[in-house]
Amino acid sequence: MPIKIDFSNNTITDCGIGVSAPSDMDLEFIGSSNKFRNVKKVFDFQDRSLFSKLGLSPDTDPEVLKVVIERIKAIAGESIEKKTELVSQSSLMKWVGFGATASTLTKNLLDFIERLSQ
Repeated sequence: MPIKIDFSNNTITDCGIGVSAPSDMDLEFIGSSNKFRNVKKVFDFQDRSLFSKLGLSPDTDPEVLKVVIERIKAIAGESIEKKTELVSQSSLMKWVGFGATASTLTKNLLDFIERLSQ
């Protein structure tokens, strides 16, 4: 049974994302007469399975993940130890899944970054 959301006659101003939900959510979204001003992304339907593939919990903040990925890319020429230190000191660690470590998360992130660049 889908979750029904009637999102009408709203004004969304000065925010990063207007509406966010997991891509696999059973959702019936009805909306009209909405106004969006200075919104970076009106709809953000995220594939939460990516988080578990990386070793993170499904409720991981995607913005934190994005920041950590950008920081890893910025030190691309550094050693794996330096990248692991960066990951271990990041706020991303609070979403590390059961059995994962900073080392495994770093390796998974590096593999992900490599796949993105292909």
